[in-house]
Parts: sequence; C-alpha cells; structure tokens
Amino acid sequence: MRHSTTFKVSDPGFKQRLLAWTATHKIFCILESNSTKQSFTDKFSAFDFIIAIDAIDEIEKQEPGDSFTSLKNFYESKNDWIFGFLTYDLKNETEDLPSERQDGNDFPAIHFFQPRLILKLNIENDNLEILYLEDVDDESTIQKVITEISGTEIMQQDEMEVHVQQTISKEEYISTVTHIKQHIQLGDIYEMNYCVDFFAEESVINPIETYCRLNEASPMPFSCFYRNAGHYLLCASPERFLEKEKIKLSLSR
Repeated sequence: MRHSTTFKVSDPGFKQRLLAWTATHKIFCILESNSTKQSFTDKFSAFDFIIAIDAIDEIEKQEPGDSFTSLKNFYESKNDWIFGFLTYDLKNETEDLPSERQDGNDFPAIHFFQPRLILKLNIENDNLEILYLEDVDDESTIQKVITEISGTEIMQQDEMEVHVQQTISKEEYISTVTHIKQHIQLGDIYEMNYCVDFFAEESVINPIETYCRLNEASPMPFSCFYRNAGHYLLCASPERFLEKEKIKLSLSR
C-alpha cells in the first residue's frame, strides 16, 4: 500500500527542475498530457504529468518466449503500480509472423518495473503528490527528494547535430506503395499502415533535452519518455488505442 504526501509548488521552473533531476536516474518513465492551466479539463487525460522513478523490482526478457505469462505473474505478485513497454516482435508469441528485418536498437522483448517513487504534478492546483512505500522510504526521505529537485539546475538547450537517414530509398518506397494499392484494388487487403524506419548513427544527443524539444514542437496528450539504463524511448503520440476505466476496457474515444 503506497502512502501519499503532497507539496505546494510555487517555483515556475519546478517542472524543468523535476525533469533535470529525473534525468540523473537510470530507470524512469515520464507520462505527460501537455496540459496547461487553460486546458487542464482535457477529458482524455487522467493526469497532467506523472513520473515513475527507480526500480524496487523489475522484469526483463531479452527474447520473446512466455513473456505474457511472466508479465502477468510479475504484476500479480506486486499488487502495485508497474510501468513498462512491450516490443513489436512479441507478436511472434501469438502469430506465425516472424520478422526478418534487422533490429539495430537491441531493446529487450519486455521491460516493466515497480517504481520506488511516483510523482504526480497537478497543473491546475500547482500540487506535487509523491507516492511511496513505507518500507522503502519515509516522509523525511521524501522531504530530501523535494530539496534535491528544488536545488537542481534547469537545463540549458544546446545545439545538437543529427544526420537522419532512411532505411529504404525513395524509389523503393514508391514501388512498395504502388504494390499495396494494387492489393487493395484486388481486394486482397482493405487497409495497411505502411511504416519505414529513419535512423541516425554516431550522433550524440541529450535525451531529456530532446524530449523537451519534441514536446515543444508536438505537444500531444500522450507523450512519454522512458529510460532503462542505456535504452531510451521518446514519444509524442496523438492517440491511444485502448482505454481502461476501472474494470472496463474499450476502444479509445
């Protein structure tokens, strides 16, 4: 059972300090609705800004194989918040659709963790709520966390040079789209989401700064920044597919 304590936030730069402080940890998950005081009533968002940080326990599988059963057992054993991700090739556990393309990212098949702390920032009331486990932290430790965050310097944006490349040529892309249209016309398929990879090699970037810039350029209601040691996930997604409300699971509005 998590305990909760709430602090009033008066520093206008607190959110930036919180992000900079979070970036110093090896495991965390940031979920952001990009709400403002003018838009905090967004019905699609259950919270404004939430961070899960540090791992009390975690589950990671490098290759698909009993991943869903392992995750279910992990979840049931914790009876607590868990945060994580599922990778695309988990489809191989449910469908006979093996992937042949090379994955240069080397992410594990799944990674989920039970966080030490959960921090929820309420934009409307300028409140920071911290959820913690009493057998791991106490209120004096939580007060030290607030002091650390408040003393963290706001990051200064630096220029980053990144050369993005595509995995296929323009000609290959057009040829593939032409074939897809032919299959649609023949009735073989009726819809396809055709995606291609873009990548940058040997580029040095600041992940948390890149996340902030992404949110400035694309302030979507389901933004996410996830770190698992040397792996980073950054997302500014405009949609979600499923919504869970209590015991009801439905297609997102």
